[in-house]
Amino acid sequence: MSTDVNPTEHDTTTDITLTAAAPAASEVWTVDRVRALGVTATLATAASVLGISRSQAYRLAATDTFPAPLIRAGSRIIVPVAGLLHLLLPHDGSAPGRRQPAT
Repeated sequence: MSTDVNPTEHDTTTDITLTAAAPAASEVWTVDRVRALGVTATLATAASVLGISRSQAYRLAATDTFPAPLIRAGSRIIVPVAGLLHLLLPHDGSAPGRRQPAT
């Protein structure tokens, strides 16, 4: 039995993807699912979360009108998940742990 491995063969059983997958068309993004993305997301994932097309997200980013903060790193556009959550969560001041403004 030979233990030589053909360098052109690739064993896909050991590949692990650590990014959260976008939900299928019939599924919905929940706040918990958005939080599970980690610290940042791709612009395409952010578009899915917001319910807009990928091309629309890139047009908005190009004109600096994307509704969440963006980080440009070379040719990559990164979206902080905190910015997405800020858009998705209600801001009525009644959230637990939220300080009321001083009067």
